[in-house]
Amino acid sequence: MKSWSVVLFLWACGGGSGVTDGGFRDGSTDGSIPTPADSGTTDAEGTDAELPDAELPDAELPDAELPDASRSCVANSGCNDGVPCTRDECRDGSCVFSPDDTLCTAGLSCDAARGCVDPTCDISPCDPIAQCGCGIGRACTLSTEGFYCEVAGSGGALTPCTNLNECAPGLACVRQTPGNPNGLCRPFCTDATCTGPRRACLSQEPILNVGFCSAGCELAPNSCPAGQSCFLVTDTSTDCFVVGTLPAFAACDPAVGIAECGPGLVCNTNRCLPWCRVGSSDCAPYGTVCARFSTPVVLEGVELGVCAPPA
Repeated sequence: MKSWSVVLFLWACGGGSGVTDGGFRDGSTDGSIPTPADSGTTDAEGTDAELPDAELPDAELPDAELPDASRSCVANSGCNDGVPCTRDECRDGSCVFSPDDTLCTAGLSCDAARGCVDPTCDISPCDPIAQCGCGIGRACTLSTEGFYCEVAGSGGALTPCTNLNECAPGLACVRQTPGNPNGLCRPFCTDATCTGPRRACLSQEPILNVGFCSAGCELAPNSCPAGQSCFLVTDTSTDCFVVGTLPAFAACDPAVGIAECGPGLVCNTNRCLPWCRVGSSDCAPYGTVCARFSTPVVLEGVELGVCAPPA
């Protein structure tokens, strides 16, 4: 059975931050797109687009700059550790940085290195799922060193992005390869938090046990945002990806992956074929019929196929 693999990379932000090496769990990358059954129009081999296994790149997180109480000074104005909740003072010619909880909002305490943090956070220094431990305006994300706090963005799930700090707390900027490096904001997850129809926690980091939750989109009709298309990422789960612009039934190269065909289409038998629901009228606009796969593809009780090319 031919299979689809979709590759996700965390897009490292400035300063060398990124994520640790990881990959899809065994069995989680293979979404089945078998050979289409003989519909009278084609009996060619099905999807040949074999994407490599997911791999998260190494990136070094720089050491945090801790307050230096021995820094020389002549006045308070010469002392600034960059932490909003510390009182920066010049005492006897040296800078002293004193945490002050009163400079934080209610329920937070001042950490001399991280600023205002949630003292009830169970994971140190922060939790990317619960989004605690980082303080106001910051978000917990993942690096090769573990979890750390980053400036928070505002992009919601599936919003295009290029850097970690463009996504809202709880989301990471994840890019897809090969052929299409566009990033999308995707939710952090564990198996317990990524639930619902057609959803799965993908690219889980094996030690920290955190991955990215798939969108659980509909293949037919395509339910992803504009410029994106829904694909199988496991036998039972789906996700949205930025795609190309080729129209239905245009020639395509499976080796290019998902970067050629437009939304709602899949490069199958070297053509951009629309996804369809077997027995539905999805293919009526094309004047053709929905061709079954030789090995049925069924999601949530719905059998899926592709619209056969016109004669």
